[in-house]
Amino acid sequence: MMATWNTKDHKIFDLPDPSKPFGESFWTVVWPAYAFYLCWWVMYVCYMIFKGRYIGAPWSKYDTLYFYTMQSNKSFAKMVGFDCSTVEKRQRMGPILKYMLFNICFFGFSIAFSYVVYLNFWVHTLFVAALFGSVVY
Repeated sequence: MMATWNTKDHKIFDLPDPSKPFGESFWTVVWPAYAFYLCWWVMYVCYMIFKGRYIGAPWSKYDTLYFYTMQSNKSFAKMVGFDCSTVEKRQRMGPILKYMLFNICFFGFSIAFSYVVYLNFWVHTLFVAALFGSVVY
């Protein structure tokens, strides 16, 4: 039997009722954000394949986050194999795809953490306090 989503019982920003047993699965909590991200990820990979790798400094006034990251984080650029010595090497697809694989992996870990935060009030409170503290700092 497959679970269905009843819009009368759930709203997008509903909080769980502490008096009731916890019934949300990992995918129920995580899937909406992950589905949205996957749509963006596919579009961004297509963009980088067909257009994004041909723009950016020094030959354009615009830059992509990929090129900015590769120029500002040399150790990460070396890890994915980015080389900016020539235009042809800079536009290679291998480093772009490795960068996007790292991107999807780190997003997966961070969105999985949201489930832990959703399950435990105190972990959520500590996380919000840490975010607040880092912003104030």
